[in-house]
Amino acid sequence: MTALTDSQFRWILEHLRVPQNVGPTSIMLMGDGPLDSTEWQRALFALGHDVYFPDQYHATLLVGRRNWSKQILLDLLEARRGLKVRIVSQEMMLAWLATRRDPFDDAPEHVRELWGDHPVYQFLDDGDGDGPGFDWPSLDVQDEPEDGSAVLGGWGVGLLSAAGYRVGGDGEHVPTRHAALRRAYESNAALAKLPEAKRNYCGPAGSLRRLEVIASTMAKQYKLARSRPERALAIHHWEQDLHWLHSQFYLRDRSAKRWFDWPTLDADDRND
Repeated sequence: MTALTDSQFRWILEHLRVPQNVGPTSIMLMGDGPLDSTEWQRALFALGHDVYFPDQYHATLLVGRRNWSKQILLDLLEARRGLKVRIVSQEMMLAWLATRRDPFDDAPEHVRELWGDHPVYQFLDDGDGDGPGFDWPSLDVQDEPEDGSAVLGGWGVGLLSAAGYRVGGDGEHVPTRHAALRRAYESNAALAKLPEAKRNYCGPAGSLRRLEVIASTMAKQYKLARSRPERALAIHHWEQDLHWLHSQFYLRDRSAKRWFDWPTLDADDRND
């Protein structure tokens, strides 16, 4: 069977005419190939889908064959422990939109046939020895380990800590906390000592990606601490500071709402 050329792939994507209720409402993007992720972003926007960077709030990740990150995949699986995650190649997503049928509705062996030789799936299957042991194509990520260890917000924690952001009993006063958040958002100095992969994950200074990482990290820490009465002061600080970030940076950028939803602090996480 002859594979589609990039031009054929692009033509099909550009001329798809599908109802807006086909496929997941929210889709995370990572990597390129066959098409650049920017081409998918434009096409998905046109089809009525919301597009995001990989984070813990959404359940469908669209991956390319190149320029994807093993560490981001591991962070995503860690952040969504006990939840679901759907990892879909560009080829599978094109088939999904064209046929209007979720490929994960098929038997696992049929889903594996659709994957082919995709490098992301080889990594998920631990083909190169350092994969996550994720039972792909299952949608369920195993729950928290019994010892309670977890990534509290992923790499964004390192960014905030390096910028001098502290909350709770050992935290700082409001002006100092806000100055630290501004440093984390507007400057790359806090990232200087972090590994390159972490710097790339946090995005450029002043970008919407950087703002999304900061806000989602704080929201994740808030939710993890919410059931612990001894963290009441830290919870109060996160609420204050997320409100300040929202009004200071998110609401002032007209394109921010198109790029990502501001995280909510209610009891129900957004999983779709």
